[in-house]
Amino acid sequence: MYRLEVIASTLQEAIDAQTGGADSVEICVDLAVGGLTPPLDLARAIRDAVIIDTHMMIRPHAASFYYTPHDIDVILRAAESAARIGVTQIVFGALTSNDEVDLELVRQVKQAAGGLALTFHRALDDARDPTGDVAALRGLADRILSSGGAPNIREGRERMGAWVRTYGAALRFACAGGVTLDNLPELVRTTGAPEYHVGSAARSNGVVEVARVRSLRETLDRQGQ
Repeated sequence: MYRLEVIASTLQEAIDAQTGGADSVEICVDLAVGGLTPPLDLARAIRDAVIIDTHMMIRPHAASFYYTPHDIDVILRAAESAARIGVTQIVFGALTSNDEVDLELVRQVKQAAGGLALTFHRALDDARDPTGDVAALRGLADRILSSGGAPNIREGRERMGAWVRTYGAALRFACAGGVTLDNLPELVRTTGAPEYHVGSAARSNGVVEVARVRSLRETLDRQGQ
């Protein structure tokens, strides 16, 4: 069965995502800048309120995916906190000054998170060689959330499909960046990805709506029949 993930920036959004049939929520705030680390109290409240998987974003700012030593201290503390409250996994990504995936920082973050599963997020889509970086993330990341190295998943769907076919035994892939109700069937056919991550497609007037999540869920389920 294909999995559906919905971004949740409030407790009610997480509850509504679950009610609509989502398999997981990505907990973050400040969606207008692509999502930032949520307050710990929010992550804890969502963890307590839902039974679906909880994926906590760790991203201290939206200036870039290259982090200073101060940023890294903040990131590592957030990873430790995520482990302490017991979310399902963390969502993190970082690049070096050369626009390569910062593998060493990913290792540090995963260690700080006490071995929680780690999703490498759309920082990958800004990398100089995203395909090479996907290969390098095997054995380190557990899941890749990406638009296939393109500005959106419509443009990156072919490359995402190639990644799924080549690396799908070692990594789980989640399509992100412009997944909609209308393009969902084509994305499933083209990419074969096991997971689909939605933001605005699950929202009405900027808020997660149960009916929209349910429509996405039903559309995904039909693709698996």
